[in-house]
Amino acid sequence: MYPPAKKRRKLSETLGGLPNEIKRMGRAAITAITIMGVLLLAFSWYASWFGHLMYERNQRIMVDELNEDFTAAATIAAAPQATDKDLTAIPPRGKPIALLEIPKLGLSEVVVQGTGTAELRAAVGHYRPAPMPGQSGNAVLAGHRNLYGSPFARLAEMAPGDKIVTTTQEGRFTFTVELVEQAGTGHDDFLGQETFVNRLTLLTTADNGGQGGRLAVVSRLDGQPASLKTVDPNQPKEDELGLGRDTSAWWPALGWGAALFALLAGTIQLYRRWRRTSAYLITTPPLLAVGLLWFEALARLIPSTY
Repeated sequence: MYPPAKKRRKLSETLGGLPNEIKRMGRAAITAITIMGVLLLAFSWYASWFGHLMYERNQRIMVDELNEDFTAAATIAAAPQATDKDLTAIPPRGKPIALLEIPKLGLSEVVVQGTGTAELRAAVGHYRPAPMPGQSGNAVLAGHRNLYGSPFARLAEMAPGDKIVTTTQEGRFTFTVELVEQAGTGHDDFLGQETFVNRLTLLTTADNGGQGGRLAVVSRLDGQPASLKTVDPNQPKEDELGLGRDTSAWWPALGWGAALFALLAGTIQLYRRWRRTSAYLITTPPLLAVGLLWFEALARLIPSTY
């Protein structure tokens, strides 16, 4: 038995329309994959090339600021009424505090207070609960290995006996490398706990993207430490622990991502209905603005020393 002619026509229409639906779905899938690929490449460019440019710009600005601070500190120290309190004030996060030099690597970097995602995108950071470089105890510095200037990209090349030099408002201090080690995330000796040996520890992500922990270069101070000691008593946040990330960026990342994809969907519709020139002029500025805001939020989710 065959279905009635009317039903046969509807069935043939349905079967005849199926390939077109598949074609439309295929085109939509290809468009989505292309957009995701372009966005992925754009974010890679933003975090690497653009990130390097911003890092170098910040370093140039902070070198001048650091020199001015050193001059001001020397003036304060020379004043007759100067006290230890004047010289041990805790600097705010992001403030330049030292110059780090590694002759073997040809490295010269400004060090700022704090090791959060914002600080390490501009400079090498000082772990706040640890003493300042050159002071008694274990000073800890952290930096990116792959992104944002990659100051510690070649840190694995360090070997026992190599020299590290730091300059702060208290003077110039030289350290000799004793150990280069890759260790787990929570290795206590790398996080500035009290020690009888005056050290400087440099931290970055391991070469596997941070999944296996961090790379540490541990060095010992040559000579006597500075007479003063400055330690920030405030508890460090999650993104300051070397492999953490700014978890507060999840909601902005989701929100700006949703806004970007909504704009992209609207842009596609405009391109189909309007002249391409008009659609381009109208949609490009908001797409760029929302895209940059989304990239900024995503960058805060990258481990702080990656």
